[in-house]
Amino acid sequence: KIYFVSDAVKQMLAADGKGQLHTVHAGVKTFEKNSTKGDIFDFRLRQEGVPFLLPYMTKRILRLDAVDFKRLIEKHAMIMDDLKTPGAKEEIKAMAGGCVLFVLNSTLYQGINSVFLSGWRGSMQLTLFVSKFEAQALASKVTESQEDSAENMVPKIGDEAASVEAKN
Repeated sequence: KIYFVSDAVKQMLAADGKGQLHTVHAGVKTFEKNSTKGDIFDFRLRQEGVPFLLPYMTKRILRLDAVDFKRLIEKHAMIMDDLKTPGAKEEIKAMAGGCVLFVLNSTLYQGINSVFLSGWRGSMQLTLFVSKFEAQALASKVTESQEDSAENMVPKIGDEAASVEAKN
């Protein structure tokens, strides 16, 4: 297991040259040994470590619309060919098998507030590495995101009046 720790904790652990400090846990799990033999990656991404790694991640990210994201949360797995998000099917098929981060496409949740799920890209299937409890907690954010998208698509009465005035 690989843990993410602050510089202060790192210095404290490094200062114990004689091994007298007995540490049970220090930091946040970011990666865990992949138990599958013969895979490309020796380690897989842990959900609790993603907030610390997300600012540095540029690859192995798949942005999904709320429909696909919600389905992943509900089923914990889905066939790649069932993806509805435009371009997602091609993007995931271009990636090699291994860990992947699923990020919700949302105007409501962006940047450090992104909603994400750590998972795995198999030969034909996408699988989550998230507990059912965590998935249930994230499901409410997906529902909020869907409601926000629906509100933005429906023109408001004031918006219609403004667009009529702009045309005249």
